[in-house]
Amino acid sequence: MKKLLIIEDNWMMAHVIDEVALSLDIDVTGIATSWNEATELLVEQIPDFVILDININGSVDGIEVARRLKEKEIPFLFLTAYKDLEIIKEATKLSPLSYLIKPITPENLMATFLLSIQKLAQKTPPTNNYEYQYTIDENGIIYKNKVLFNLPKGERRVLGLLLKNLGYPVKYELFFSYDDDGTLDTINEATLRNIIVKLRKKCPDLTITNIKDVGYIVNFAH
Repeated sequence: MKKLLIIEDNWMMAHVIDEVALSLDIDVTGIATSWNEATELLVEQIPDFVILDININGSVDGIEVARRLKEKEIPFLFLTAYKDLEIIKEATKLSPLSYLIKPITPENLMATFLLSIQKLAQKTPPTNNYEYQYTIDENGIIYKNKVLFNLPKGERRVLGLLLKNLGYPVKYELFFSYDDDGTLDTINEATLRNIIVKLRKKCPDLTITNIKDVGYIVNFAH
């Protein structure tokens, strides 16, 4: 589960960000309206990334906050109403994960978070080798060359798709596509939901999250 710090002085916007993060199983470590508040939260817990507005409360603006985050090697993305080209150029020089201009929609924010998580996955080397030691074969799940449990064909196929795309969303249509032998897979929406429920019980170290109107994404619980 990725951890996110929100630095935004507009309460309504901060609430929207919090709700979207929750829908993607992103843990919000806190909401700050200024750099002073953010520093207090950073002492308590270091997030995986930060979303910040350029225009925030206090004497330190979002551009300077981004510089300080960069020194701490904490990735960030900008959220702002500024459309001035010079400000955009100054902001992009800091290599943010993304740059969103208000007004935004929950859908745009969701897509930006998913892309940011993908970028983080590409930049971050694996810290737990066990995450990459799962394989799927005709017997079910194999972890460190040991069969953990047998899986029915449908569960094996769904889990295999999720693990092959670890940290990336798998669209619904991929679960409903043709099987290896060329026949149409029998998985439908109701069956898929049932399979996900079973996999969550069988794989407690996995976090399988539904992304509305998109599909499912799997990560390892930490």
